[in-house]
Amino acid sequence: MSLYSREEEKEPCPCADVRTIIACVRACQLVNENYETEESVDELVKDIYAHIDHVHLQARNEIWGTSVMISVSDTLNYIMVAFGNKNNTYDHEKTRPEFNLVSFGEKDSHFPSSLLKVYDFFNESYFEVGLHHSIEEYVEILTGIYPKKNLIFTGHHAGAASAVICSLSVMMSSPHLNASVITFGCPRIGNDNFQAFTDDISNLNIWRYIYENDYVTQIPSSAYCHVGYLITLSDFDGAKLYNPGNDYETKKKR
Repeated sequence: MSLYSREEEKEPCPCADVRTIIACVRACQLVNENYETEESVDELVKDIYAHIDHVHLQARNEIWGTSVMISVSDTLNYIMVAFGNKNNTYDHEKTRPEFNLVSFGEKDSHFPSSLLKVYDFFNESYFEVGLHHSIEEYVEILTGIYPKKNLIFTGHHAGAASAVICSLSVMMSSPHLNASVITFGCPRIGNDNFQAFTDDISNLNIWRYIYENDYVTQIPSSAYCHVGYLITLSDFDGAKLYNPGNDYETKKKR
Protein backbone atom coordinates (compact mmCIF):
# COMPACT_ATOMS: atom_id res chain seq x y z
CA MET A 1 0.00 0.00 0.00
CA SER A 2 1.29 3.44 -0.90
CA LEU A 3 2.21 5.87 1.86
CA TYR A 4 1.22 8.73 -0.43
CA SER A 5 -2.45 8.54 -1.36
CA ARG A 6 -4.46 10.76 -3.69
CA GLU A 7 -7.47 12.50 -2.17
CA GLU A 8 -8.87 13.21 -5.61
CA GLU A 9 -7.91 12.40 -9.17
CA LYS A 10 -5.61 14.91 -10.80
CA GLU A 11 -7.25 16.86 -13.59
CA PRO A 12 -5.48 16.41 -16.92
CA CYS A 13 -3.61 19.45 -18.21
CA PRO A 14 -3.71 20.36 -21.90
CA CYS A 15 -1.35 18.18 -23.87
CA ALA A 16 1.45 19.81 -25.85
CA ASP A 17 0.68 20.84 -29.41
CA VAL A 18 1.63 18.55 -32.28
CA ARG A 19 4.68 20.56 -33.36
CA THR A 20 6.12 20.40 -29.82
CA ILE A 21 5.52 16.65 -29.63
CA ILE A 22 7.27 16.20 -32.99
CA ALA A 23 10.15 18.35 -31.72
CA CYS A 24 10.44 16.05 -28.70
CA VAL A 25 10.49 12.98 -30.94
CA ARG A 26 13.23 14.52 -33.05
CA ALA A 27 15.26 15.57 -29.99
CA CYS A 28 15.14 11.98 -28.75
CA GLN A 29 16.68 10.92 -32.06
CA LEU A 30 19.32 13.66 -32.08
CA VAL A 31 20.48 13.41 -28.47
CA ASN A 32 22.54 10.25 -29.01
CA GLU A 33 24.54 11.75 -31.88
CA ASN A 34 27.98 13.32 -31.43
CA TYR A 35 28.25 17.08 -31.90
CA GLU A 36 31.94 17.75 -31.45
CA THR A 37 32.40 20.44 -34.10
CA GLU A 38 30.80 23.80 -34.77
CA GLU A 39 29.63 22.50 -38.14
CA SER A 40 27.76 19.58 -36.58
CA VAL A 41 26.06 21.89 -34.08
CA ASP A 42 25.09 24.19 -36.94
CA GLU A 43 23.44 21.22 -38.67
CA LEU A 44 21.57 20.45 -35.45
CA VAL A 45 20.21 24.00 -35.22
CA LYS A 46 19.07 23.81 -38.85
CA ASP A 47 16.94 20.70 -38.21
CA ILE A 48 13.43 21.51 -39.44
CA TYR A 49 11.64 19.21 -36.99
CA ALA A 50 13.36 20.05 -33.70
CA HIS A 51 13.07 23.85 -34.17
CA ILE A 52 16.23 24.38 -32.11
CA ASP A 53 17.61 27.91 -31.97
CA HIS A 54 20.35 27.43 -29.35
CA VAL A 55 22.13 24.39 -27.90
CA HIS A 56 23.39 25.05 -24.37
CA LEU A 57 24.58 21.61 -23.30
CA GLN A 58 25.34 18.36 -25.12
CA ALA A 59 27.04 15.72 -23.00
CA ARG A 60 27.29 12.00 -22.35
CA ASN A 61 28.00 9.92 -19.25
CA GLU A 62 30.17 7.21 -20.79
CA ILE A 63 29.89 4.91 -17.76
CA TRP A 64 26.10 4.68 -17.76
CA GLY A 65 25.45 5.59 -21.39
CA THR A 66 23.24 8.55 -20.54
CA SER A 67 23.16 11.37 -23.11
CA VAL A 68 21.62 14.80 -22.59
CA MET A 69 20.97 17.82 -24.77
CA ILE A 70 19.60 21.09 -23.45
CA SER A 71 18.25 23.41 -26.13
CA VAL A 72 16.08 26.49 -26.52
CA SER A 73 13.52 27.19 -29.22
CA ASP A 74 12.22 30.68 -29.88
CA THR A 75 9.84 29.32 -32.53
CA LEU A 76 8.13 26.86 -30.19
CA ASN A 77 8.88 28.80 -27.00
CA TYR A 78 10.55 25.98 -25.09
CA ILE A 79 13.55 25.08 -22.97
CA MET A 80 14.01 21.37 -23.67
CA VAL A 81 16.03 18.83 -21.71
CA ALA A 82 16.28 15.70 -23.88
CA PHE A 83 17.73 12.38 -22.70
CA GLY A 84 18.95 9.28 -24.50
CA ASN A 85 20.72 6.12 -23.45
CA LYS A 86 22.61 3.82 -25.79
CA ASN A 87 22.70 1.00 -23.25
CA ASN A 88 20.29 -1.64 -24.56
CA THR A 89 17.42 -2.02 -22.09
CA TYR A 90 16.71 -5.54 -23.31
CA ASP A 91 20.31 -6.66 -22.75
CA HIS A 92 20.33 -4.99 -19.35
CA GLU A 93 17.28 -6.97 -18.29
CA LYS A 94 18.84 -10.25 -19.42
CA THR A 95 22.11 -9.66 -17.56
CA ARG A 96 20.41 -8.50 -14.36
CA PRO A 97 17.48 -10.78 -13.54
CA GLU A 98 17.16 -9.22 -10.08
CA PHE A 99 15.89 -5.66 -10.15
CA ASN A 100 16.85 -3.59 -7.13
CA LEU A 101 14.90 -0.70 -5.67
CA VAL A 102 16.96 2.11 -4.15
CA SER A 103 16.02 5.40 -2.53
CA PHE A 104 15.44 8.17 -5.05
CA GLY A 105 18.31 10.66 -5.34
CA GLU A 106 22.01 10.69 -4.62
CA LYS A 107 23.36 8.07 -2.25
CA ASP A 108 22.66 8.77 1.44
CA SER A 109 20.60 11.86 0.56
CA HIS A 110 17.15 10.47 1.50
CA PHE A 111 15.71 13.33 -0.48
CA PRO A 112 12.80 13.86 -0.24
CA SER A 113 12.17 10.54 1.53
CA SER A 114 13.84 7.15 1.68
CA LEU A 115 10.37 5.68 1.05
CA LEU A 116 10.48 6.83 -2.57
CA LYS A 117 12.13 3.91 -4.35
CA VAL A 118 13.27 3.66 -7.98
CA TYR A 119 15.02 1.05 -10.09
CA ASP A 120 18.74 1.31 -9.27
CA PHE A 121 19.93 1.44 -12.89
CA PHE A 122 17.68 4.43 -13.68
CA ASN A 123 18.62 6.23 -10.48
CA GLU A 124 22.36 5.71 -10.91
CA SER A 125 22.42 6.50 -14.63
CA TYR A 126 21.17 10.00 -13.75
CA PHE A 127 22.71 10.78 -10.35
CA GLU A 128 26.11 9.07 -10.61
CA VAL A 129 29.31 10.79 -11.82
CA GLY A 130 27.92 14.28 -11.31
CA LEU A 131 26.41 15.01 -14.74
CA HIS A 132 23.11 15.86 -13.06
CA HIS A 133 24.68 18.86 -11.32
CA SER A 134 25.53 20.45 -14.69
CA ILE A 135 22.08 19.65 -16.07
CA GLU A 136 20.25 21.23 -13.16
CA GLU A 137 22.54 24.28 -13.12
CA TYR A 138 21.76 24.90 -16.79
CA VAL A 139 18.03 24.51 -16.13
CA GLU A 140 18.24 27.03 -13.29
CA ILE A 141 20.15 29.53 -15.44
CA LEU A 142 17.95 29.16 -18.53
CA THR A 143 14.64 29.37 -16.66
CA GLY A 144 15.97 32.59 -15.13
CA ILE A 145 16.92 34.00 -18.54
CA TYR A 146 13.73 32.79 -20.25
CA PRO A 147 11.03 32.80 -17.53
CA LYS A 148 8.18 32.71 -20.08
CA LYS A 149 9.41 29.71 -22.04
CA ASN A 150 7.90 26.28 -21.42
CA LEU A 151 10.21 23.87 -19.61
CA ILE A 152 10.04 20.40 -21.19
CA PHE A 153 11.82 17.16 -20.32
CA THR A 154 11.78 14.36 -22.87
CA GLY A 155 13.36 10.99 -23.59
CA HIS A 156 12.93 7.58 -25.19
CA HIS A 157 13.13 4.19 -23.41
CA ALA A 158 15.85 4.44 -20.70
CA GLY A 159 16.21 8.12 -21.65
CA ALA A 160 12.54 8.54 -20.78
CA ALA A 161 13.20 7.27 -17.27
CA SER A 162 16.06 9.78 -16.96
CA ALA A 163 13.73 12.56 -18.10
CA VAL A 164 11.21 11.71 -15.36
CA ILE A 165 13.87 11.42 -12.66
CA CYS A 166 15.52 14.68 -13.75
CA SER A 167 12.21 16.55 -13.81
CA LEU A 168 11.38 15.38 -10.30
CA SER A 169 14.80 16.38 -8.98
CA VAL A 170 14.47 19.82 -10.60
CA MET A 171 10.96 20.39 -9.25
CA MET A 172 12.06 19.46 -5.71
CA SER A 173 14.87 22.02 -5.78
CA SER A 174 12.84 24.65 -7.71
CA PRO A 175 9.17 24.23 -6.70
CA HIS A 176 8.27 27.60 -8.23
CA LEU A 177 8.76 26.23 -11.76
CA ASN A 178 6.15 24.66 -14.02
CA ALA A 179 7.25 21.81 -16.26
CA SER A 180 6.03 19.12 -18.62
CA VAL A 181 7.51 15.70 -19.30
CA ILE A 182 6.86 14.06 -22.68
CA THR A 183 8.25 10.53 -22.92
CA PHE A 184 8.18 7.79 -25.51
CA GLY A 185 8.29 4.10 -24.59
CA CYS A 186 9.05 4.80 -20.94
CA PRO A 187 9.70 1.73 -18.76
CA ARG A 188 8.36 1.35 -15.23
CA ILE A 189 10.50 3.44 -12.88
CA GLY A 190 9.73 3.07 -9.17
CA ASN A 191 7.50 1.84 -6.37
CA ASP A 192 3.94 2.92 -5.61
CA ASN A 193 5.16 5.68 -3.25
CA PHE A 194 7.24 7.14 -6.08
CA GLN A 195 4.25 6.93 -8.43
CA ALA A 196 1.83 8.64 -6.05
CA PHE A 197 4.32 11.32 -5.01
CA THR A 198 5.22 12.17 -8.61
CA ASP A 199 1.64 12.18 -9.91
CA ASP A 200 0.56 14.50 -7.07
CA ILE A 201 2.96 17.33 -8.01
CA SER A 202 0.53 19.90 -9.39
CA ASN A 203 3.05 21.90 -11.44
CA LEU A 204 4.63 18.84 -13.09
CA ASN A 205 2.62 17.18 -15.85
CA ILE A 206 3.85 13.94 -17.36
CA TRP A 207 2.65 12.59 -20.70
CA ARG A 208 3.75 9.06 -21.52
CA TYR A 209 3.37 7.97 -25.14
CA ILE A 210 3.69 4.28 -25.86
CA TYR A 211 3.16 1.93 -28.75
CA GLU A 212 1.04 -0.89 -27.38
CA ASN A 213 3.47 -3.66 -28.42
CA ASP A 214 6.61 -1.97 -27.07
CA TYR A 215 8.15 -4.51 -24.68
CA VAL A 216 10.29 -1.91 -22.88
CA THR A 217 7.20 -0.28 -21.38
CA GLN A 218 6.49 -3.49 -19.46
CA ILE A 219 9.84 -3.79 -17.69
CA PRO A 220 11.44 -4.05 -15.17
CA SER A 221 8.37 -5.94 -13.80
CA SER A 222 4.80 -5.42 -12.64
CA ALA A 223 6.20 -4.72 -9.14
CA TYR A 224 7.32 -1.34 -10.51
CA CYS A 225 4.96 1.51 -11.41
CA HIS A 226 4.49 3.96 -14.26
CA VAL A 227 3.84 7.67 -13.73
CA GLY A 228 1.83 10.29 -15.60
CA TYR A 229 -0.94 10.38 -18.16
CA LEU A 230 -0.72 7.56 -20.64
CA ILE A 231 -1.46 7.85 -24.35
CA THR A 232 -1.36 4.52 -26.14
CA LEU A 233 -0.78 4.34 -29.86
CA SER A 234 -2.23 1.36 -31.69
CA ASP A 235 -2.34 0.17 -35.28
CA PHE A 236 -6.04 -0.58 -34.82
CA ASP A 237 -7.49 1.71 -32.12
CA GLY A 238 -5.63 4.97 -32.74
CA ALA A 239 -4.73 6.88 -29.57
CA LYS A 240 -6.27 6.40 -26.12
CA LEU A 241 -5.77 8.40 -22.90
CA TYR A 242 -5.43 6.88 -19.42
CA ASN A 243 -5.24 8.97 -16.23
CA PRO A 244 -2.41 8.59 -13.66
CA GLY A 245 -2.70 5.37 -11.69
CA ASN A 246 -4.57 3.55 -14.47
CA ASP A 247 -1.88 1.20 -15.75
CA TYR A 248 -2.83 0.09 -19.23
CA GLU A 249 -0.07 -2.50 -19.41
CA THR A 250 -1.12 -4.13 -16.13
CA LYS A 251 -4.77 -4.24 -17.21
CA LYS A 252 -3.72 -5.73 -20.51
CA LYS A 253 -2.05 -8.66 -18.75
CA ARG A 254 -5.04 -9.51 -16.55
